[in-house]
Amino acid sequence: MQNERFVVNATMETSLPGVFAAGDAATYPNKLNLIVGGFSECPIAVNHAKKYLNPNAETMGTFSTGHEKLR
Repeated sequence: MQNERFVVNATMETSLPGVFAAGDAATYPNKLNLIVGGFSECPIAVNHAKKYLNPNAETMGTFSTGHEKLR
């Protein structure tokens, strides 16, 4: 813990294997404390938690609203 937040790595995993955190609950070097950060951190955490639970699982695709499939 650091400043009452979980320290996470690039996959949003804490020092406890299989425990992930994102948004206001997470911190890492050079993090910008903006609400928009949670919108990118949460899919990262979910995808890596899914792979942790089932290494053969397919991850959820994520892309911005500017993606050609949404036009």
